[in-house]
Amino acid sequence: MNTYFVSDLCQEKHIDYDPQTHTPGRNGYNAARRQYDAQRNVSNRQQVSSAPRLHRTHGNNVSGKRRERSFQLHRILLFLAFTLLIAFLCGISFGSILSKAETIDAKASETFKYYKSVTVQPGDSLWSIAADNMSEEYDSIQDYIDEVCFINSLSNTCIHAGKNLTIPYYSAEFK
Repeated sequence: MNTYFVSDLCQEKHIDYDPQTHTPGRNGYNAARRQYDAQRNVSNRQQVSSAPRLHRTHGNNVSGKRRERSFQLHRILLFLAFTLLIAFLCGISFGSILSKAETIDAKASETFKYYKSVTVQPGDSLWSIAADNMSEEYDSIQDYIDEVCFINSLSNTCIHAGKNLTIPYYSAEFK
């Protein structure tokens, strides 16, 4: 391969070309090194040992031990963050499982209070209506009658046939 072809190829691809060694350079490294050597007027043998390092360093100039300690610290912090994330996610999922179980148990024993209208028939009394519609949520029949009187604004327990009463009842079914 001749030099002319290599240099043309390097110019087309925007690669630095070193005509002294007839090889492509490393993005201006050879040109900068020749310029430095020309200013200092050094021989070829001295070029290798006395030329400055012109390539880019990655990060700051940290010694090997310090860099290793920094790497270990980052690795430990990453491990701790990952562990905390896993613990947090497990806690959330476990908590949601428990809350679903509690919700299912609560729904099984949960009852809802509703109201319905009852027309008083001849011979009905508050006690007979209470006995037919009262559930175990009330402590006594008198508590149920007191609530019926309060809801219907009754001052006494006297009711008449044909009158509509609103009475409470409980059901486990949500309507």
